[in-house]
Amino acid sequence: MIHLLAPAVPGDLAVREIARITARLSYVMMCAALCWGLLVNPAEERRWSARLLGVAGKTAAHLVFATLALAFGAVHAAMFAFLSTQFPVVRLVVPFADGGLARHALGIVGIETVLVAAVSTAVRRFLGIRKWLFVHRLVYPATVLVVAHSAFGAWANGDFVLLAPIGLPLLVPVCWLGAKRLIARYDVRRENAPTEMAPRSYRRPPRLAVSVSHERCHRYGFCQQDAGQVFHLREDGHLDYVARPHPSLNGQVRMAARNCPMRAISVDEI
Repeated sequence: MIHLLAPAVPGDLAVREIARITARLSYVMMCAALCWGLLVNPAEERRWSARLLGVAGKTAAHLVFATLALAFGAVHAAMFAFLSTQFPVVRLVVPFADGGLARHALGIVGIETVLVAAVSTAVRRFLGIRKWLFVHRLVYPATVLVVAHSAFGAWANGDFVLLAPIGLPLLVPVCWLGAKRLIARYDVRRENAPTEMAPRSYRRPPRLAVSVSHERCHRYGFCQQDAGQVFHLREDGHLDYVARPHPSLNGQVRMAARNCPMRAISVDEI
């Protein structure tokens, strides 16, 4: 949504209309990708989304939405290279280049950060799980930049009053699911924390038996992130784990089982 003050020619009108449409589609797909991405990690098998699509289906939906968001965003940016006003290509990829505006820079940095996160997924095994998770989580600040770019662009083009009632509500499920994920993490830690006022026999945490279905496991490595002392993803892609972890690690083990996208981890008290 880049506002140009130069007079438009008939060809430019078509290019700008394509840019507007692809920008809105990219925004919608971005919100959908974030929603599905948040659903994949903390979802339980009994949720409606898991019953409807299955865990693998939810993962695939997240990838499809993210790919469409990037594709529409790339088309939106590329359209400005076809304007008759000689819009330089360098302004499409370098923030503030050749007199670029701040709102343009927000979109450039945002979409390029998302692109880096997408590429990191393809080379996840070479980066290692911790580096990949760090890069992948950059999508959240990148989303803030893209939303700011969209808002300022709509304001500059006089479309803010028209688009805000549609665009802002799309962020509500993203924020709601993000908050629920944070609350779920807190609840798991609180459930497994010992209670000082309880009798000693009740404060003793139970022993857990851990098992992993290698048929369902896709080696995403979320379990290693949550419980690194119990789960270890080797360089060759094989997952090693401790079948009888120490009770002090119960909270981490339950968190890893809850966050496993493929529901491959089973935890039982013994």
